[in-house]
Amino acid sequence: GEPTILTKSTHGVGPRDGWKWTRKGCAGAFSSLNINRTLDKIDMHLQGLFALLDEHSRAGSTFAVDNLMLRFFVDLIADAAFKGFQMNAMTMDENSDGMKFLENVEVSLKEYTLKEPLMPFRSWMLFLPSVVRAKKASKELMNLAQRVLDFYRSQKSDDD
Repeated sequence: GEPTILTKSTHGVGPRDGWKWTRKGCAGAFSSLNINRTLDKIDMHLQGLFALLDEHSRAGSTFAVDNLMLRFFVDLIADAAFKGFQMNAMTMDENSDGMKFLENVEVSLKEYTLKEPLMPFRSWMLFLPSVVRAKKASKELMNLAQRVLDFYRSQKSDDD
């Protein structure tokens, strides 16, 4: 099959390459302590999702399920994977990290996966508003990633 962390046929030939080294680096994420902590966070986020769905049901209002689930998973993954980092995409506050993240990812993906591959020198065309927006969005994504990393490093847990 294809090389993965779950098979022995991974890429690499050096002492830090291959299955054993890769698995050792990932194993901590699957400790019983981390799994239990993650399950608690999943439960907490699901309770919030169910409350929101009940609210929509009682009001008889419509909503975009795809957008709701995207925001739900952005919040869940940030909270569970990064020791409680709050993206707050479910709040729909356009100034929240979650909503900015989703907007910046969309802008960046459109530019760098759909437009730039067709015109490799497009990134130098700063007279195009979409290029300028994509560069700004990418920079904001990098800043968010740094903030998430700084937050993660600042959090102490039982298994550190």
